Amino acid sequence: MDSSFFCQSSTNPTFRTFIRGARCLLLGFGLSALISAEAQTQIDLPGQSSTFNGSVRGYWFTAPKDFAITGVEVPTDASSGNQSIAVLRLTAEPPVFGATTDEFEVLFLTQDDPTPGTIATYLEVFAGDVIGILGSRGGVSSYASGAPFASSIDGLPISLARFGMQFPLATTAPQQVWQENGGSISRVRLFYGPIVEKPQPVVTTSNPPKRKAKKSKKVRLSDKKGFRAPRTVTYN
Repeated sequence: MDSSFFCQSSTNPTFRTFIRGARCLLLGFGLSALISAEAQTQIDLPGQSSTFNGSVRGYWFTAPKDFAITGVEVPTDASSGNQSIAVLRLTAEPPVFGATTDEFEVLFLTQDDPTPGTIATYLEVFAGDVIGILGSRGGVSSYASGAPFASSIDGLPISLARFGMQFPLATTAPQQVWQENGGSISRVRLFYGPIVEKPQPVVTTSNPPKRKAKKSKKVRLSDKKGFRAPRTVTYN
């Protein structure tokens, strides 16, 4: 499958997918360039303990503060194949496996992407958001056992819990996602930084607005100074 880079918004990924290519390029590359001058940090991940082929796995967490996801990458411990990564914003905690949900927004999706290293993004996340990350390389997930894993964002604790779907991400858009207690997470490097303040446009006018000309008041001849109205003459 050809490489693709999508930013999507959907509560039902199968039927309502919107690709905003120009906006994504601006956000993913323009704003990430602005952040490059700022400190970018990678969340802590556990080491690889095994691999898993086929259906994609990942992790989910609840955002402890406002921040921006500035890059994502599947490490090459398990495979050096093409990357497939999705970032989801769920409406609530995902259900425990056996049940699934499609109630989420796809913030970022790339499938079978040949980029060898970190893929730049700019995804604004807000305190309390439930974020799900899915990722694999060449259809292989880099597993780390012992979920949930304690990590942090700007020193604030987060818990990375097991997350997945029963489809390979390289060929299938995110759908029917779930969580499980315990087990293993799939390792996806996530980089973050501050939300960039977008400059407000300044409205200027080169020519000041013209003042509306006053209408001249019509003056009757009888009102002019020194003008005498004609006398009325009656003929018998």
